[in-house]
Amino acid sequence: FIFKEYVFKESCFETEVSFQQCINEKITFEKGNLHMVGETALKNSRSRHSEGDEGNDFARSVRQQEVLIAVKEKLLSKDVILKPKLLKNLFKTTNSLVERDFDDSTAASISRYIYESRRSINQFGLDESLFDIVTGNPKYENLYVLVPKDDNWTAFQENIKCKLEIMVCN
Repeated sequence: FIFKEYVFKESCFETEVSFQQCINEKITFEKGNLHMVGETALKNSRSRHSEGDEGNDFARSVRQQEVLIAVKEKLLSKDVILKPKLLKNLFKTTNSLVERDFDDSTAASISRYIYESRRSINQFGLDESLFDIVTGNPKYENLYVLVPKDDNWTAFQENIKCKLEIMVCN
């Protein structure tokens, strides 16, 4: 995975850990600020087996967003942007791991656009109250699925639209 290949070799970030978490490897995160590097950050963000509310997919998506934001901040920081050799290595590594159907010139244009819009990126998660969690239902092949409360897709769509328009949403 691309994060393992280059981003996490040199980058790290701090996060507020508000739970104690154990996963298959019996890794535990105590409550409080924690400076995470590489594999640990990935394990924290991908874990599904945490105590309480931190063990659900909504909390997991928040942890994944934290990692992506940390990666974005690191890649767009002076520590990276002002180092041509590092940028060249990042580009080379990315090219070896990602298949694309556009040339290097287009990639450079996209990179410039991302850099210029770095402060206008917004994030949000799904509102848990809009869903019912269904498990063990043959209708959904006994999978864990989210379905809109009262089969009301309109409320879900309105909530997403509100968040995309950066409004205060109920």
